[in-house]
Amino acid sequence: MDSSTLIGLVLLFLFIGPIIYIIYNQNKNERLLNKKAKEFDLKPVLTDFTPTLLIGLDTKKNKLIVIATKNRETNLIFLADVVQCEIGTINEPDRPGKLNRINLLLIFRTKDVKPLEIIFHDDDYDINSEAEEQLQIARKWEKIIRRQLSV
Repeated sequence: MDSSTLIGLVLLFLFIGPIIYIIYNQNKNERLLNKKAKEFDLKPVLTDFTPTLLIGLDTKKNKLIVIATKNRETNLIFLADVVQCEIGTINEPDRPGKLNRINLLLIFRTKDVKPLEIIFHDDDYDINSEAEEQLQIARKWEKIIRRQLSV
């Protein structure tokens, strides 16, 4: 094998390797979400996979499943118990113009249940994702959840 063929193969691997890795991780996350959803007898119709969380909505049962990718903590939310859904953002003063934390806050009907915070982006822990991209995903889920609340 001559050196130009070897260089070509190395370059091909450098370009194809990350794509294969992304596809593998996406499939792994999808399998995890489907496995957890099956444990709760859910069939998520709408799903999203971000670097920090996996989220799915079963529209027939009106339930939301959220899995934190860091510790695999799973939250199951019955949307009939939720009265309000809003996006929260935090801009740190030492980093002006940059979103440092993006979350979706679910407020429940019962006052003794603490609001649930679904974190889409946190600069302290999430260095791999762009805040603006995560803000768009959070806005999308806010609309989806609000639509489900009005049903």
